[in-house]
Amino acid sequence: MKVSPYQPTYTEMQAQTLARLIGFIFIIMFFLGIFAEGIVRAQLINLEEPLLTLANVQRTPVLFQLGILAWIIITLLDAVLAVAFYVLLQPVHAPLAILMASLRLVYVAVKGVSVAGLLVASDVYASAVGLEASQTGALATQAMLFLKMHHYGFGIGLIFFGFHLILLAILLHKADRVTNWMVGLMLVAGIGYIMNSLVSFLPADFDLLRTWTIALFIMPMTFAELSFGLWLWLRYKRSAMVPGSSV
Repeated sequence: MKVSPYQPTYTEMQAQTLARLIGFIFIIMFFLGIFAEGIVRAQLINLEEPLLTLANVQRTPVLFQLGILAWIIITLLDAVLAVAFYVLLQPVHAPLAILMASLRLVYVAVKGVSVAGLLVASDVYASAVGLEASQTGALATQAMLFLKMHHYGFGIGLIFFGFHLILLAILLHKADRVTNWMVGLMLVAGIGYIMNSLVSFLPADFDLLRTWTIALFIMPMTFAELSFGLWLWLRYKRSAMVPGSSV
């Protein structure tokens, strides 16, 4: 009797459930990210204005705390995704799947440390409540250091995340059942995260390069994982992740 070279370690129903769980997590993370970055950070944080940021946080402290909570949830879900992706894509190419998942876990670790900066900044802002304006300058500057710790730490983490997406795109290509545009979108997004993070560390003389990098990559960076998540949630079939031949 001919034995298939691919021997699944989990049932079809389990694989479909896992894929839909990944897709659902992606959707949750997308909206949490929009809230944390597009609302909380955009409205409250100006990295060049410590006193203005302090005033914004003290005016709406609950919003700042909710933003931190959103980052914590995102970080936890990212760790779940790293493991889930390995389980789902290990049949395609086990060594690449391990490296892909490991890069996402490194990203999670770096991001977790950077989120700790937000928690410390929150404590500093709380200690400034009720103080005279003349006494808050030093605390505003101190809190801003921790906000910048989050900013730069997150940027470093996104370099690892970018390489994770590149390997994810390679695995999807090897699966040979995922549409080429989705693979391409994931690949371009990975390159975009790496490039955007690297140029963000350059001095102000390179502002034009930063602007062009964001303009070029903002769409794939924003929608690559969301598109893949929706596909997994709505259209995934177990055979989509089984390559035509053994690795």
